[in-house]
Amino acid sequence: MTMKTFLSISILIITTIFLFASCAKEKCKNCPPLPDSSLLCVSFSGDYSLQKQTKASSTTFPSGIQTSILAYSAGDNPTIKTAYTGTPISATSDASGNLVFNNGVSLFMPGGSYDFYSISANSSSVPNITFTNGLSGVLNNGVDYLWASSKNTSVTANTNVPFQFAHRATAIRLSITAGDGVTGLTVKSIKIGQTQEGAVMGLSTGVISAASILSTNKADMMLASNTGTFIMLPLIAGISIPVEVYVDATIGGSAQTNKKYTATIPAPTGGFESGTVYKFAASIGASGITFLNATLEDWNEQTLVSINLNE
Repeated sequence: MTMKTFLSISILIITTIFLFASCAKEKCKNCPPLPDSSLLCVSFSGDYSLQKQTKASSTTFPSGIQTSILAYSAGDNPTIKTAYTGTPISATSDASGNLVFNNGVSLFMPGGSYDFYSISANSSSVPNITFTNGLSGVLNNGVDYLWASSKNTSVTANTNVPFQFAHRATAIRLSITAGDGVTGLTVKSIKIGQTQEGAVMGLSTGVISAASILSTNKADMMLASNTGTFIMLPLIAGISIPVEVYVDATIGGSAQTNKKYTATIPAPTGGFESGTVYKFAASIGASGITFLNATLEDWNEQTLVSINLNE
């Protein structure tokens, strides 16, 4: 081997080692240093869990969703055991679905098996949910509560734990359209009967206890164009929900302002269940208003009987 060939090979080897080291460093640039060689770094990611009637199993978790994460030794009952030191810990989803711990903190744990839980209000606000003896505080209507778990997760190396978040509240969506003889339809507001607040969530299951009565106060549905949406806590079977719809429109040639219609949404079999969106469509015609059957909107599927709207 000539000296020139030897130098060329040496330079190639050194360059390869340098490039390999650079790539390895790049891949680990977000890995915090371990405070103790016996501890392992645990990170998290998340997406939405779709229900069993869908072809896909999940959808992408958007950026900016705040979550709270708790850890327990595998098999521990949260009603009698305390959470792992350092949890609950808050995190925010990024564009790739990673749950990035807030304030630059990290979670280090010894090797073992764990039960992980995460709670969210599906918003950019830190969820105002605390658990005592495995039960949350009182929950509120109007909040899209999310829950996820990863139980009996083995941590034997630096580990990423994926969460699939499920919607734990229920929702009603009501769309109003103009039928024959109606022009200039504008829905001004929709008021809906709501679940009596006071329910709690069990951390180990994510189940929100269903209410047995309605509140004495109606809630305003969130309007987008002529469609109203309201998220509420689950409701047991056998309880129908009243609604009031206020519209401006020209009906049969007569201009109507803030005209009020009332209706009753009959209770579906099983009640208004967790993880379900009940979608209704109503058509306003010159001779009256007709409500169509409910259909799937997003989470679970339920089909309801028709309801009638009265002046």
